[in-house]
Order: sequence, then C-alpha cells, then structure tokens
Amino acid sequence: MPRFVRAAAVLLSVVVLTTTAALPARAATPVTITDAPLHATPGLPVSISFTLAVGAGDLYFEVDGQALPYDDLVVSHVGQDWTATYPGITSPGPHTLTVVANAGQGYVSTSTTVTVVDKTFADVPYTHVFLGPIEWLMSTGITTGYTDPAGRTFRPAQPVLREQMAAFLYRYDLQEPCADLGIDEPAIFADVPTSHTFFSAIYLLASLGITTGYEEPDETVTFRPSAPVLREQMAAFLYRYVSTWSPAA
Repeated sequence: MPRFVRAAAVLLSVVVLTTTAALPARAATPVTITDAPLHATPGLPVSISFTLAVGAGDLYFEVDGQALPYDDLVVSHVGQDWTATYPGITSPGPHTLTVVANAGQGYVSTSTTVTVVDKTFADVPYTHVFLGPIEWLMSTGITTGYTDPAGRTFRPAQPVLREQMAAFLYRYDLQEPCADLGIDEPAIFADVPTSHTFFSAIYLLASLGITTGYEEPDETVTFRPSAPVLREQMAAFLYRYVSTWSPAA
C-alpha cells in the first residue's frame, strides 16, 4: 500500500474514533414511572412517582396531551427520585398523565393512565383493586348493591349466590331482548316459585339452556338459588351464555 494511502487510512480511523467517543450518551427512557394510582377521586390531586435518568432534564407535564403550567403542579425530588402532584381532574373516565423530559437528543415521554371514578359504594374505597369493574357493574345496572346503615354497599368480599349470578346475566343482556317472551309458565325449579325475586332471570336462564339445575333424589329439579356459585359453575354459565345466546347487534 502506498505511504500516502496508509496515512490517510490512519487519519480516517482517528477521526472516526474521536467522533464516536464525543457522542453524548443517550438515555432511551429518561423517565420511569415507579408508582401511580389506578383510580382517582374527582377534583382531588393525583400524585405519581418517577425516576429521572442522569443527564436528563427540562421536564414538563401533560394531561391528555395538553401541557400543564408548571405552577399548577407540585414537583419535588430527592436525587433521581421525583414526585409530581397533578391538579384534580373532574371528568370521570380514563385520563393519561404524561411526564416529558429532554434526554439529550430530543424529548421523550412516559405516560400512565388514571381513571377518575365517582365512587358509589361505601365499602369499596378508591384504593380497591377492582373499583373500576365494580363501578361499571353499578353504572350499567347489573348490580344495585345493598342499602345498609352505612350507606350503599357492595359487600365485595362476599360470595356470589346462584340467584345473583342469574340476575347479573339477565340484567347484562337478557332483560330487554327477552321482554317480549312473557313469563307466564309455571316454575321450572321446585325451589324457585313464581313469587321469587329473581324468578324471571332464573326462568330465562333455564329456558335458554344456560342453567340446568340439580336433579334431586325425589325426582324434582332444583336451582338452589341461595347456594354460592362455584368457579366451575361460573365457567359453565358464561360458556353456555356465549354459546347459546346471540343477542341482536
């Protein structure tokens, strides 16, 4: 190789190495959210915790894609551990809280979703892991809860009875489309008289083949409405419901 070619090659290597070494390190995820609530009370502040990578900065914050004035937040940190308290969100439903930071080569955002819920039941706190689904049951009329001295309650730790399971399915999708069927037949189950609170729901489930009941030694068929629903029975109810009932779109 000619001498000037070797010199050019060495010079090029030095330039490449020097350029590579001079590039600043980039944090792929400058913000990592470490703690955030699943649900929030309407109008009350929401706090999230996050870590900020070394070298990242120039923070700003968004709610549902809209940047917030820094004065609307309370932001503090100890080292790389940060806490940001967002102002209260009043409208119910899911909302996206976003932290945006400059990672050295552009802004990178990290988001979390918080659902604002107008809580109904006195015994289902905002910290309850199933607050969202329980409030959905209430909002759709599938459950009504209990009227207790402490207020309306859901009794989340109690088992679901078979009569309640029938009522839930009936209220979810069967009540309106089956309204024209009429319930003027005698009781199907020996232990569910026509005067039973959930007679219509249980009757329809049996008519559609969603429940089959129990054959007793005296050759009667019972539903056992006050017995709890076992997990295997719940699976059978839902499977038969999806397989045999096709509600109108």
